[in-house]
Amino acid sequence: MPWREMSPVEQRQQLIRDWASELWTVTELAAQYGVSRKTVYLWLDRYAAEGVSGLVDRSRRPRHQPQATPADVVETLVDLRRRHPQWGATKLLTVAARSAPRVTWPCRSTVCTLLKHHGLVRPRRRRHRPASGSRPRPPSAVN
Repeated sequence: MPWREMSPVEQRQQLIRDWASELWTVTELAAQYGVSRKTVYLWLDRYAAEGVSGLVDRSRRPRHQPQATPADVVETLVDLRRRHPQWGATKLLTVAARSAPRVTWPCRSTVCTLLKHHGLVRPRRRRHRPASGSRPRPPSAVN
């Protein structure tokens, strides 16, 4: 008979069943399942509020990024770069700032990252360096 693996949701459901049997305390359940008491209380509260659907993993992605560059600024810079593929971040910022001086433009490094993210920057070829021991060393001066 093969071993049966349990998904995290099934383990949480088992934790809820064990708690409902009133044979275990929260501290004992936390030790048995290898989580903190705070986590046990979290799963119990979610189960009470939402049922089994509350035991499913949730996204950890932030809902809001206050420091994110506004979409219209990104679109302007990307469009300008597509029209002028040889321009770098500094020139793009200079030209964009001339056309819209009241907009708060990001710094040069942010523009570089945005261009790279949109696939508008080709990585440079790395220069091949010879191995360190391939050149003979000059003889040292002996006094």
